[in-house]
Amino acid sequence: AASVATRAPRGPMLALSARVARRSVRRLAARAHMAGLSSASQAEPRVRPSDEALALLACPITKEALRYDPETHELVSDAAGLAFPIQGSILNLMPQDARVVRRVTGDE
Repeated sequence: AASVATRAPRGPMLALSARVARRSVRRLAARAHMAGLSSASQAEPRVRPSDEALALLACPITKEALRYDPETHELVSDAAGLAFPIQGSILNLMPQDARVVRRVTGDE
């Protein structure tokens, strides 16, 4: 038998847990807004990947090297014709989030 501490909440306890979680999220959002930390009021800082990091990174599709484009703040795969976003200081190499910069044909 599972102990009470590891048992998932059910019925009224589940509803109470959901209300408490929603209230906590609203409180944290309000505190961040009052402190001026909301994403709408503050632009994300642009952190350039280091040369060492760029040397280790590769396109998740073609496995070719990536280059940094400072104008768009993206990592570009010339082989795939895709630009991967950098959100703050987080590199997003998910192919579904990449922007097409040019069409790649079979001739190339």
